[in-house]
Amino acid sequence: MNNNKMTVSGIINDALSIVSKHPMILLIFLLPAIISLIGGMAIAGGTGAFGALDNLQMEDGEFNFSEDFGTGYFAGLIGLAALFSIVVSIISIFVGAIAIAMTADAWEGRDVDLTSAFDYVKDKWLILIVAAILLAILQFIGVLACCIGYVIVVIVTVFVRQGIVLDNLGLTESFSYSYNLAKKVWPDILILYIIALIASVILGLIPFLGGFLGEIVTGFFTVAFTLYYLGLTHAPPSGPIPAV
Repeated sequence: MNNNKMTVSGIINDALSIVSKHPMILLIFLLPAIISLIGGMAIAGGTGAFGALDNLQMEDGEFNFSEDFGTGYFAGLIGLAALFSIVVSIISIFVGAIAIAMTADAWEGRDVDLTSAFDYVKDKWLILIVAAILLAILQFIGVLACCIGYVIVVIVTVFVRQGIVLDNLGLTESFSYSYNLAKKVWPDILILYIIALIASVILGLIPFLGGFLGEIVTGFFTVAFTLYYLGLTHAPPSGPIPAV
């Protein structure tokens, strides 16, 4: 662990510098939101069609709308919703990993390229998905324990993805490494998490755009936590991050 003195304001400023110079890091986080919106529209359209057929059955005695068809149609909508949910979750995992790789490139002064970042993380897809499932389970257990349990889980696992993507850590090693790092700097992580939560809640209140802006917040703090991880575990870059 490096002894570089980092502050919350410094991390946020560095994150702003990076995303202002490389906005693609944030824009890729809109992909899951767009796919989710398309899925929602498709499911809503299917539900509307189901309702129209049901009304037709009630209004026209000659139309035979079988219960088996209705049950199958409704089950199909549920399956479609589940499929979209899984697809969006997987894409979100990859988007986060790509953003981590691009942030590291920007921090190190290398060229920031979407294709290169994708090529770098594509072989890590399985471990990233398994890690995401474990994180979801731990967070769910934390919620059951109490809200503070959820926050603790979020804090101690905040660097899991960075360890996998940037240092090729294994599954158990990434969780252990994140815990050991986070417990030393947990007040800063908690402050960053609270800022991200407040920003997400406020922006989420904006009609229609709230979901998209929430994804941008997620992207920004992925950059911020990645910079913190790099500052803790890697030698500082040869030059400062360009100011906004």
